[in-house]
Amino acid sequence: MKLFYIPLLTVFFLNVISIDEGVVSSDIHEIKMVDEKEQQEGGVYSLNFKISPELTTEGSFGRVSWSTSFSDEIKNSIKRLAESKCKEKLKANVTCIYKKNKKGKELTSLGGSGTLSGMPTNTFKNAAANNEKDLYIKLDIYITNDGKPIMVGKKKSIIKPRVQAYVKVFDKEKNVIFSNKLTRNSLEGIIMLSEKDEPLSPENSYKIYETVLTELLN
Repeated sequence: MKLFYIPLLTVFFLNVISIDEGVVSSDIHEIKMVDEKEQQEGGVYSLNFKISPELTTEGSFGRVSWSTSFSDEIKNSIKRLAESKCKEKLKANVTCIYKKNKKGKELTSLGGSGTLSGMPTNTFKNAAANNEKDLYIKLDIYITNDGKPIMVGKKKSIIKPRVQAYVKVFDKEKNVIFSNKLTRNSLEGIIMLSEKDEPLSPENSYKIYETVLTELLN
């Protein structure tokens, strides 16, 4: 008789353990879902990245410009970095959001005069009217040619990059939740040049952007 009851008790306890584990697993899942639901949603509705043509033009006659040679990979990296850095700072789910035309096509910056193409470009009013977000983010990064030269060995570079960056975060009623600005007159140590007359390449432009965005949202 004893041999008969032992397996039954074993099965009973195993079932109890299995059920208890199922309850714990379910509770964890529910808590996780609540946390995700409570987390705020943010959208980068404007990312204005502008570089002075004086920095990106090779040759005194301006025949070759680096401003048109940003690869899609670098452009995508610029947008992804904005999302991740804003996410870290604001503790929110952040994605780039775009203005759309009547056919539903996403509209991005067209470029020209040193402005990088393919970036989200919108007004707060339009972004808030067409997106259900808790936070709306505007980023402006300007790299101009009125800073300090970069040392190339013992020589000074012809270009003199200087950067100014701004961030503003609004709620749905356009109240400012967070804002900051940053100016760097010298980019020595952030980028390196191999020739004193070397223009600012897309790769070096991204290095500047990465450094400045990290400091801006610190």
